[in-house]
Amino acid sequence: MKLSNTSSVSFEGLESRTLMSAVPLVHAAALGPTPAVQAVATKAVPKATISKLPALQSDPRVTDSTIKYTDFSYRPLFSSAGPSPNDIYQGDLGDCYFLSTLSAIAKVDPALIRKDIVNNNDGSYTVNFVKGSTKDPIRVSATLPTWPDGELAYAGLGAGNSTWVAIMEKAFAELRTKAKTYASLSGGWMTEVFSDLGIRSQSTYSAASAAALGDLVAADLKANDAATFATGDTIQDGASLIADHAYEIDSVNVDKTGTPVSLRLRNPWGVDGVGNDGDNDGYVTITIQQIFDNLSGIVVARA
Repeated sequence: MKLSNTSSVSFEGLESRTLMSAVPLVHAAALGPTPAVQAVATKAVPKATISKLPALQSDPRVTDSTIKYTDFSYRPLFSSAGPSPNDIYQGDLGDCYFLSTLSAIAKVDPALIRKDIVNNNDGSYTVNFVKGSTKDPIRVSATLPTWPDGELAYAGLGAGNSTWVAIMEKAFAELRTKAKTYASLSGGWMTEVFSDLGIRSQSTYSAASAAALGDLVAADLKANDAATFATGDTIQDGASLIADHAYEIDSVNVDKTGTPVSLRLRNPWGVDGVGNDGDNDGYVTITIQQIFDNLSGIVVARA
């Protein structure tokens, strides 16, 4: 995989930066669409097939004693149009780095997401992670953490009440550090997620100027790279951004000369978060100068 590069921007490999983003002030399921859907029928699976699947993991520990597991096996894994970045709604967990990475991959290569998660047709799903050069598939059930009112505690439902984001998040809670807790997902960096999905990535932490950074991001998006952006611990220049938070980079806006002037970002909360532009749909537009002034890192990958 060859990623775009410029002499004005420094690249590094995997590193240990950690984002400890805030979480939305409303429950995840309340943010997502909730159209009525029909129950999804499961097929009878031969015992010989089940025996070849990875071991079914127990449910990871939750972060609050009032959170209980609820069966969502009757919900579809994907909507007819999914997966999509718009399926992603962060819940009561600081895993913006994980969800923004899924959002970026879903934007440029939704077919890859469909390969990463497999419906076993027995009420369980296998998520195909990679650790180093070794495959590490994680099989989990379709029971998901919910608050007493029935709303999902962590990642919410996507279009058509699809569950793929919440299922992948649950599997990641099993994989990461092997702690088997949702708490273990709080704080991280996007390179880890790309790596665990078998995708090499590169990070940018500085640039000679805002213009150089804008040119770099424009080149990455033109190459159809999955791209994410992370802010620092304070927000500068009046930008409508959340501190210590990760976003998917959706698109670049240029002026009449073709010069990048702003970026459109998607907040994994599914709402704007700061500086609601009227739509409050999770998409915010930030000038290239504001991106430069608030840069903690940009991580890109050829999905």
